Amino acid sequence: MPRPIFLYGLAIAVALFFGAMLERHVLSRTDAETQLRPLIHTERTLDIRYVHDTVVLHDDIKRYNNARDQVLAHPTDPLVVQTYVHLADTVVAACTEVIQTCEERLKNKDKIISLLEKTQPTFWDRFGVTTGPAVVVQPNGRVGWGWQVGFAIKVWP
Repeated sequence: MPRPIFLYGLAIAVALFFGAMLERHVLSRTDAETQLRPLIHTERTLDIRYVHDTVVLHDDIKRYNNARDQVLAHPTDPLVVQTYVHLADTVVAACTEVIQTCEERLKNKDKIISLLEKTQPTFWDRFGVTTGPAVVVQPNGRVGWGWQVGFAIKVWP
């Protein structure tokens, strides 16, 4: 039967091996933070643009509805019809801006999500010290309890 110290050494070696294997595909936290800063700034800018574009769209739709009511009341006045067509084009342009801003927001959010998925605990983040209550069964059959301090290795992300 192998000695317990040998088993402990083997367990630590296996944990270090698998931890090192997993570490190759993980983005470090500092790299992730460096890449996230501009994306978060872009996200805030796009949010502000999106709110502005939706307010402009809402105002343009109000003007369009008023012009439509005037066209329906005076269908033969060419100035009213030209204003109506111009406002309709403005509403279409505002809708296009909102859609483009929304698409940019989605692309930026996808970049942030993919970057966060790559960011996992680093190799040394997997090691730690634990404390807590413990129950021990001694070789003579007695059960003891108390407080324990232990060393932990996280092997699964």
